[in-house]
Amino acid sequence: MKFISSTALLSLVLNLVLLLGHQAARAGETNSGFWFGTFVNKKIDDRFSANLETQIRNEFDTGVVKQFLYRAGFNYALSETQSIGALFGIIQTGLAVERRLAFQHQMAYLKSETSELTHRVRLEGRNFENSSNDSVRLRYQLRHSRDVNADLKGVVWSEIFMNVSDETSSGQAAVERLRIFAGVRTPLLGANAEFGYLNQTVYRQSLNTTDHLAVIYWFL
Repeated sequence: MKFISSTALLSLVLNLVLLLGHQAARAGETNSGFWFGTFVNKKIDDRFSANLETQIRNEFDTGVVKQFLYRAGFNYALSETQSIGALFGIIQTGLAVERRLAFQHQMAYLKSETSELTHRVRLEGRNFENSSNDSVRLRYQLRHSRDVNADLKGVVWSEIFMNVSDETSSGQAAVERLRIFAGVRTPLLGANAEFGYLNQTVYRQSLNTTDHLAVIYWFL
């Protein structure tokens, strides 16, 4: 019953965001690319843990690395199912540099031996170097995983990005972008890796963009 409930909730959310993405991205440009990320999480004690993240985002159309992302932070466990954290990131897109300070809350719902539903809420302050277009953005991710066999999990998640300040850098208020991922998780070289397809829609007042991305995330 727990899996049925979590699956029904996830299906509803994914269908809603898919509808939003389809309606908003009907007239826009399409890109393709490859994202590779590494994620390190180390426990400090029973409550605190530190994490480090790097991502390289490549664009197939131009054949160049479009973006580098470096992020570090810590988490504090409120309970077995909830944690809060703070993170600081540096993102370089071409010659442009962005700094992000973020606070987040994570929680697991309907967890069983074979499946898990989790959410992550993240509030980001965005500072752009040599620019006055600073802003604040709210992100909400809903993620579901389920065992396929002893070494393989199916994974789906969606994440919506919403501007909570006047967003002049993107030229779009309210919903700023939407990501939907489907893939698998499996052990790899003593760690875990997720392989899959990520669809990203970036909303703009003038022209929306849809990215079709092959993704590898490596959790060390």
